[in-house]
Amino acid sequence: MCMNAAPAVFARTRSEFLTIDVPRVEDGAAIWRIARDSEVLDLNSSYSYLLWCRDFAGTSAVARTDDGRPVGFVTAYLRPDRPRTLLVWQVAVDTAHRGRGLAARLLDALTARVMSEHGVTGIETTITPGNTAS
Repeated sequence: MCMNAAPAVFARTRSEFLTIDVPRVEDGAAIWRIARDSEVLDLNSSYSYLLWCRDFAGTSAVARTDDGRPVGFVTAYLRPDRPRTLLVWQVAVDTAHRGRGLAARLLDALTARVMSEHGVTGIETTITPGNTAS
């Protein structure tokens, strides 16, 4: 697990860099498309992804290309009854960026950030049996 709480930058090739940071409201549509195209996630309404980027940005993460385009995300929140537990809701990576460990890097960067900022000591999630990548 990455324990550095600073924004993470990963070199993919000489010409492409991916930066992991907090989502912004304007990322909602792209995140919805990535979730839709994943073909494994339960797709929420496009509006819900906008709200997620606004209301839960502090406990979520997005990976961006060097031109700022989202190519992966993790949505998560702190459980109200257990505020030191991060519940990971969805993780998805654009098809063109799969198979390179980006989902794990997103989770590592997010975990490091919320541990530092919120004192998180546990992570919770659910994974459907057919989702072997997760």
